[in-house]
Amino acid sequence: METDAGIDPEQTYTSKVQRKDNIDTEGQPDIPLVAAAKHGIIEIVKAIVQKSPQAVEYVNDQGDTIMHVAIRHRRSEVFDFLRSSKIPLSRLARRINLAKDSLLHLAGILGENRVMSRPGEALHMQLELQWFERVKEVVPSHFLNLRDRKGQTAQELFTKEHNKLRRQGQEWLVRTAESSSVVAGLIATVAFSSAYTVPEGQNEETGLPLLLKRRPFLIFSISNAFSLSFALSSLVIFLSIMTSRFREIDFYRSLTLKLVLGLTTLFLAVAAMMVAFSASLALMVRQELHWAAIPIYFLACCPVTIFLVLQFPLYLRVALSTITSL
Repeated sequence: METDAGIDPEQTYTSKVQRKDNIDTEGQPDIPLVAAAKHGIIEIVKAIVQKSPQAVEYVNDQGDTIMHVAIRHRRSEVFDFLRSSKIPLSRLARRINLAKDSLLHLAGILGENRVMSRPGEALHMQLELQWFERVKEVVPSHFLNLRDRKGQTAQELFTKEHNKLRRQGQEWLVRTAESSSVVAGLIATVAFSSAYTVPEGQNEETGLPLLLKRRPFLIFSISNAFSLSFALSSLVIFLSIMTSRFREIDFYRSLTLKLVLGLTTLFLAVAAMMVAFSASLALMVRQELHWAAIPIYFLACCPVTIFLVLQFPLYLRVALSTITSL
């Protein structure tokens, strides 16, 4: 493809790559390949690299290659394409820019224009850790001990850059765990009290429930037991989150996995409570009031349904981000 002036852009890349020092010392604007990588336009990157593979050797006036640019700006699609392509990455992975930053140092810098693609600071911290680990896979192992101009290793730089985000993630997790544990505690209280409140009472002679042989009573008993068990499990998990040490590495998998398990058991407790409540209504509503059963069931399920609808997007995002880290 040619420009309006009739100049083939790939020829321009090749000529610039063949410069002796591979560095644009004149401070010229980014070539289209670098600009496309910076903005994450993967289609342009693929088209240029496939036609002129040597274009990836281009180095800008900061000493950055296309790999440096992709990592600095968190362009995962460009990064994955370069890894999966047939281009040898050893030279790109070992390249140190003029600021003495390796690829891993750039991955440790918290981006200025970061996009909150995940809700909550804890999940964003997890995303940053996942990105750092992905870049670590392509650089030589001894680069972990490589220091920049300020004498920092990539890990030390990552810890310094993400310290504020880690604290914000800790606060977000504590708030989420506290609010969820309140719900779990209420469900456990209701389920525990319901276990000692038998619908329609007991037989005075045998002490057995009067409605023991009715199927709704069996459903009520089982679902109430499940509700209590799941609620208590959820409560314990959320308490473990609140008492966690909140180390940097904990955000990679441990804390988010606990949050997923806590929300899962909480949703199961809510669902079991809905079933128990519906079964209890089935026992209480007589045949002559069968016309009122459906409206009663609907009203009973409304609050729980609203809770599930509001919390399910958070649960889904946390679950997906945690599964990808396993």
